[in-house]
Amino acid sequence: MEKSKIKKINFSFLWSRKIVIAAIIILLFVLWRSFAGKKESPVDTVTVSKGELVESISASGKIDAEEKADLTFQGGGRVSWVGVKEGDRVKKWQGIASLDTVSLAVAYQQALNTYKDKQASAEKAEDDVKNHASDETYAQKATRTTAQVARDSAYDSLKAAEQALKFATITAPFEGIITKASPAYAGVNVALGSAVYSIVNPKTMYFEAEVNEIDVMKIKEGQKVTLSIDAYPEKVFDTNIKLIGFSSVTTSTGGTAYKVKISLPRETGIAFRLGMKGDAEFILETKNDVLLIPSSCIFEDGDKNFVWFIQGGRLKRIQVEVGGSSIDQTEIKSGLIEGQKIVSYPKTNFKEGQKIKTS
Repeated sequence: MEKSKIKKINFSFLWSRKIVIAAIIILLFVLWRSFAGKKESPVDTVTVSKGELVESISASGKIDAEEKADLTFQGGGRVSWVGVKEGDRVKKWQGIASLDTVSLAVAYQQALNTYKDKQASAEKAEDDVKNHASDETYAQKATRTTAQVARDSAYDSLKAAEQALKFATITAPFEGIITKASPAYAGVNVALGSAVYSIVNPKTMYFEAEVNEIDVMKIKEGQKVTLSIDAYPEKVFDTNIKLIGFSSVTTSTGGTAYKVKISLPRETGIAFRLGMKGDAEFILETKNDVLLIPSSCIFEDGDKNFVWFIQGGRLKRIQVEVGGSSIDQTEIKSGLIEGQKIVSYPKTNFKEGQKIKTS
């Protein structure tokens, strides 16, 4: 009887252990499912559709001007007059600022007096040997030559003094707007080159972009351009190419590009300013009823293009053949069909078969 009772107790104990183990397995399974669910990556998707593609090339740039200059005095001195301030409009040859000309006028008068003296000496030396070209002595020739050289040197000094007096006043080389006036008032002593008066002619402004050496061969002067200026985010300007540079430039990334000048439209209420940044879209071709996806959906692997699409809740990679492109869309020639859903912004850590949930 005692042995039989012991066996029964052991059997019950083993049965209880099985229940506990089963419960633990179920709990682990639930936890695993929960953990696996958290591993699902939420992604945004777009639908492949047909539409119009405006094939284009885009390039960034900024507004510049053909006529712009930093004006300064030819020498130093005390500023006696400033006739402009920043923002003023000036006409061509209008006075902008002047140096005190007292010392310059004295220097000019002294140079003029010296020239008159040397001129008289040279004329006397030349008169002494007049009609004696064949029998002029070496001494006479030396005297004449010395007098003539002194006269020529005095003349050069006179012209220099005349120029210094003339350039003591800065004048506008073209009409425009004063963008800098330094110093802005009289009475200041300035050194050579330290005074700066900047002027820009807004009528000569243009947008300049850098186009890489491959794409520059696809565009031509007069071609249509869509221009977006950061200062006017809600506005798009239709314009055209004014000039394509002949000499290349090196870009900030070390590439080769060419500067392209683009005309700025004249519109009421639009005020373009020097240095405003933006983007230019050069229109190459318009295609109708083509398969389109956002360019952000495409990623490269080697020399091939791919997109991710979702099949049965899991990622699947597919190779695509691309055609033309605009600033934000790309034509798909093969690999996708209309209505198919693809991932908008593929991540570098995506893997084939990875479980995905759409947001």
